[in-house]
Amino acid sequence: MRGGTVGRERVECDGGRLLLTAQQAGKGAAIVFRKGDTSSAAAVQPSLRVFSLNPVIRTGNRAKEATVERLDRSEAPLTVTLNNGIADFARLSRALARGGLYRVSAGGSNRVVKIDEYAADGGPLISRLIAF
Repeated sequence: MRGGTVGRERVECDGGRLLLTAQQAGKGAAIVFRKGDTSSAAAVQPSLRVFSLNPVIRTGNRAKEATVERLDRSEAPLTVTLNNGIADFARLSRALARGGLYRVSAGGSNRVVKIDEYAADGGPLISRLIAF
């Protein structure tokens, strides 16, 4: 491995749909975020699937705004204000479309994300997070 950091954090998850045996309960899980390739054909492939209609955008830079551009349909881009690098669509009373493909840009970085076809409002933070 070259560069990057490893971190561990306990989060609430949507365990209501899980069916675990007693031996499986208490086992760990992990999630990896990587900067995706944004050149040519790879730019239209999602690097992240979001399981909520109300994502949370989190940037590691000092951007003041984020732009959300729909890629699979013609819609006007949406611009949201970032507060300390964060915008929570649930708190802003905003929602994205089920199955939609979006490019989220902030401070010179961008990420292509797909909203899951079965996404619903709200949900655990980990299923809503779009991190740069």
